[in-house]
Amino acid sequence: MRQTLISTYIFMLVCCFSSSQAWAQDCKPNVSREDKITKERIDVWTQSLFSTSFGSSLMSTSEISVFATVGRYGTLNAVNIEIQKREESATNAAFESAYRGAVGKQFYFGFKNGDPVAFVVTEVGNEAKVQQGLFAAKGVTTVVLSAVVQDNVLATLREALTSRQIDSFRIVLSGDVRIEKSVNDNNGKKLMEKFSCFYQSLDKRRINLSAAAGSQTSAPMDTSVVDKSVDYSKSAPGKYINQKNRTEYIELKPDGTFYVQRKTSGYAGKYEITGNIITTVLPDGRAGRDKIQADAIIEPDGTRWVREGGSPTTSSPPSEVLTNEEVIRMTVAKLPDSVIVTKIKNSTCKFDISTDGLIKLKQAGVSDAVIQAMTEAKPK
Repeated sequence: MRQTLISTYIFMLVCCFSSSQAWAQDCKPNVSREDKITKERIDVWTQSLFSTSFGSSLMSTSEISVFATVGRYGTLNAVNIEIQKREESATNAAFESAYRGAVGKQFYFGFKNGDPVAFVVTEVGNEAKVQQGLFAAKGVTTVVLSAVVQDNVLATLREALTSRQIDSFRIVLSGDVRIEKSVNDNNGKKLMEKFSCFYQSLDKRRINLSAAAGSQTSAPMDTSVVDKSVDYSKSAPGKYINQKNRTEYIELKPDGTFYVQRKTSGYAGKYEITGNIITTVLPDGRAGRDKIQADAIIEPDGTRWVREGGSPTTSSPPSEVLTNEEVIRMTVAKLPDSVIVTKIKNSTCKFDISTDGLIKLKQAGVSDAVIQAMTEAKPK
């Protein structure tokens, strides 16, 4: 229910922002108010990422604008993408606009330096309407993609979002429609400033992000390097057997659908592969994310699904080494400490247990028991 309020509120903000072009100054949010129903404080920062140039709009029958927002909605954080597409013909709009958001899809921020960051969409808003223009009616499609982000995950992203300039974005919509654009220097710098203001506002309100691990729902998030050397979207389809229970299997079909057979039941859904990350989405909107390595699918807790006919002893590439980042991912996924500790004891480990490394682990919400196991682990 609260996430639905976020989507509705962002719709209102998009209309307000696109018409007034209001900008935050001196780190003040573009919008700050108290929700009339919940009485919770809402602070939102908005930044334009891309808009069709005047010359391009003259040569086309449609215009597109993309905005990014980050905000605090009571106790929830959300990073959002808003897309507005205007068609010169209101009649053609229904046929030409294939823009529609879907839960479980992803949007990405690319940086001038460093790895991209991906957010999983937890809620969407889709709206199409006719708007009266100067000479004729226009069709306007608005899509809002919202990713609710857990406090402790937001803490781990602070350095990247506030010190690295975003220079591109990629949005994946329903039907695998993709929008990928460059962000000019001016907008990239301003968005970095907006993220900085957002974090500073939390500091001023004495909201300790790292201390609130697990206090709210969030989408899983992938901050791993996107491996561009292998096209897993083409090589991944096939049948994979669970190495813990060989009666269970996953079948990835070339058409983007999958089927999973568990102990006494099975279920189907859709999947998408970006780099070496596979995102699965069930019909009810629940999404999961695993890693693909060689001929295996690996869950966050270390469970391996090996391609039928593959060898469990040869399917683990040398690069699969347990690091601080993997431990943080398992913590964010809310795996029990016992599972993470067992994973550490049975894995090849390469941990950063320097003073700075330990502090970052603690800030990310990793428990004392897990940190202790990491300090005692020896490379194998």
